[in-house]
Amino acid sequence: MRERHLQFEWPYSKEHFKDRYTRQHRNRLCSTIVAHMSKDGLMFIHPTQVRSLTPREAARIQSFPDWFEFPVAFTHQFRLIGNAVPPLLGEAVGHAVRCYLADARRAAVRKGKLRPLPRDERQAVEWLLPLLGAVSNNTLGRLSDPEFKRGWFSIGFIHSRLHPDSAAENGKRQLAGQTEMPLVARLAPDAISPVFAQSGWPVKLVPVAKEALRRFDSGLLREEEFYCSDAQMAGARRLKNGGQA
Repeated sequence: MRERHLQFEWPYSKEHFKDRYTRQHRNRLCSTIVAHMSKDGLMFIHPTQVRSLTPREAARIQSFPDWFEFPVAFTHQFRLIGNAVPPLLGEAVGHAVRCYLADARRAAVRKGKLRPLPRDERQAVEWLLPLLGAVSNNTLGRLSDPEFKRGWFSIGFIHSRLHPDSAAENGKRQLAGQTEMPLVARLAPDAISPVFAQSGWPVKLVPVAKEALRRFDSGLLREEEFYCSDAQMAGARRLKNGGQA
């Protein structure tokens, strides 16, 4: 036993391990529960007792109800609890996403559908060709808003699985692209292949996506025009119906 007046010798360097032997405050926020508690609980000493927190106490801090069971060994319980997303946090995120989607649906109803949309593959190619030419001539920024929008919606019509945001990070590796619209592949092959392996975007169309983002950021494209989900759904429906409108 050490005498009370002697200074305690810490087994860890307090200079490098400043969070060791931390007693949690009973009326303040607790330290973040981590999976390392399965090895030791020195960061999570009970507010009033000389011990670390139990798995059930850690679970309560993570907002798990007392009826929720962790049917694994004692140390594994700490690992599960520390790696978990707190249920109340998940509920809050889910509620926020639900509200956002509801607002988006209401906004779509108020604003109506995108216009104009290509009626078929041939018209989509006709509207897209000026954009491909502008990419080659480095004149995308000079296209009028109506002309750019027609071409941009055509990309959504042709590539219903592409997401505009994914064009920001493409990597370097390229692959041969594929399409279920043979007319597009014949009349505008650059719009189909090659594609970046990371994003799936055709190499030729990435500058168009970046120009669309620029116009969106500057207010020239509305949100529903930038993401053009109506055009993508129209193209997907056409493929599902075997090319029929």
